[in-house]
Order: sequence, then C-alpha cells, then structure tokens
Amino acid sequence: MDKGLRTARIRRRLVRPAAAGLGVAALLLTPVALLTAPAGATATQVGAEPGMNYGLGTNYAVGCQSAVQVTVSDPVQPVQVFDNNGSIGWFRPSGGTVVAPWTPATVGWHHITAVQAATPAGTPTPYVDIRVANGAHMGNNCAVFG
Repeated sequence: MDKGLRTARIRRRLVRPAAAGLGVAALLLTPVALLTAPAGATATQVGAEPGMNYGLGTNYAVGCQSAVQVTVSDPVQPVQVFDNNGSIGWFRPSGGTVVAPWTPATVGWHHITAVQAATPAGTPTPYVDIRVANGAHMGNNCAVFG
C-alpha cells in the first residue's frame, strides 16, 4: 500500500469525528427560529450564454437565439423567466439549473430575471442586464453589429 494513500486515510478518520462535534456544537448554538423557518424554492443566480453568436460590443443580437441560465435552490419547482418584465416562459430545472432559450426581439438593454414557484414573499430576485444589438445569421450563429 502506498504510504501517502495510507496517511490520507488516517487523516480522514481523525478529522470526521472532530467535524461532527463542531456541527453538533453549532446546532446547539443556533436559535430555534432558524431551525423551524421554512426553506422556500428560490432562483439564486441568473446569467446568459450567447452560444455561437459573436460581436465586438456585445454577443447578443435581435433574432439570434441565446440561452438564459438560472441556478435554483429546489430541483423540482418550475421557474418562470422574464425579459424586461415580459414572460419568456416556464421551465423545469435539471439538477438545480434551468437553461431557457432566449431570442431577443428589440435592440437595447434587456433586464433578465427569474422566479421559482413557491418562492417566499420578499425574497430578492436575481437578474442580469444584457445589451442587445443588431445581427446577421451566418449559418448556425450570428454576427453581431453594434
């Protein structure tokens, strides 16, 4: 048996009980209100992926498909994605992530947000602001101008 591998196994045996003890201590010091608070489903992060689109000022263009990516806390509850407060649609997460197709319809700034079903009232809504320009289809991608 490799000495380095054996040493790693011994360290894990010593660290696990200590970590478990710290977890119990933290649990005992946690206020009861935090332990009983319901954990709602929430969208935690929103981003966009331009795919094969490209440009100098922005990679997003009118009529050219991109994708909105949303990270969520509940892998089951559906997510509604919005572009400038207009719904893009409802999407089901896969492994804590939603990938929604997005084709901008207008030039200018787009405020992309997402809300997961069963999100508690008052929960902050993640967003991303994206500048969209004109573009031209070039096969499976778009050349973006502006």
